Amino acid sequence: MNSPREYEAKFEAGDEAQRELLALESFGEFSLVKRESKVQDDTYYDTTEEHLREAGATLRIRRRPSGAHMTFKGEREKSENTHLVSRLEDEVDLDASAIIALGDGSPLILQTEPGPLIRARAASGDNELKPVARLMTNRSVLLFVDGAGNGVELSIDRCEATRVTDGRTVSFSEVELELKQGEAVALLGAANALQTEVGGLKPSTKTKLARALR
Repeated sequence: MNSPREYEAKFEAGDEAQRELLALESFGEFSLVKRESKVQDDTYYDTTEEHLREAGATLRIRRRPSGAHMTFKGEREKSENTHLVSRLEDEVDLDASAIIALGDGSPLILQTEPGPLIRARAASGDNELKPVARLMTNRSVLLFVDGAGNGVELSIDRCEATRVTDGRTVSFSEVELELKQGEAVALLGAANALQTEVGGLKPSTKTKLARALR
């Protein structure tokens, strides 16, 4: 299997900072080219012994009106800028019939196992994978590009997470800046420029899953 990677920066932002982000037309060398809103329905999986969490990995199925996809994310690569993340990300579309067959509390079983699930089973020692959290996210997405062709996606997420073991829910918000096109170094420049433009941003190392399970 190949090893695609994700490059992103995470931030915490209060209501005022979120309003500033949503109104952005440009920051640094980047200009807005597209704006959209999404609703995301995510289910995260792990073993009873939390093998994926211990390995620094996650396995997620995201349902959406147009279909669904599965994503495996590997352990974060260490960086001097702790809120900037580089890690393996393997993502595939799933057949609609497979999603219908998956119950909220059922072990994850598919007739044909895609790459992300193969990676997760390797990390979990082939132990049974079950849902551990479900997240409903209202996401506002802004795509920016600079003159060199680098593209970054700014996402303002408002989430409601449910812990499957006991039904506990928690609401939170976070901001992500993800490199969509260009060299990884462009993300650092974009993250610094965004913080200069919007003073209320605070670098964060927390993941959505960690917030859901805390």
